[in-house]
Amino acid sequence: TQDEILMASRARWEPLATLRYVRTDVPADREAFYKFGVRSLPNLILVGADGKEVHRYSPGIQSAETILSGIREKSGR
Repeated sequence: TQDEILMASRARWEPLATLRYVRTDVPADREAFYKFGVRSLPNLILVGADGKEVHRYSPGIQSAETILSGIREKSGR
């Protein structure tokens, strides 16, 4: 469901952010789970260009408006 929301609203957030999926079944992605302390899925975390967490959404499904608002707020755009 979260992926559907992200793809449907892509034109709105894509100019401001890059999406990177991190999956539980990909061994190379596990480092990100540990680094950011992900304990529940789905989980959306905004990470700055420096690799540090900028904003963490509440666990669970987020609306397109909530995602875009967080991106705009944290990117200053």
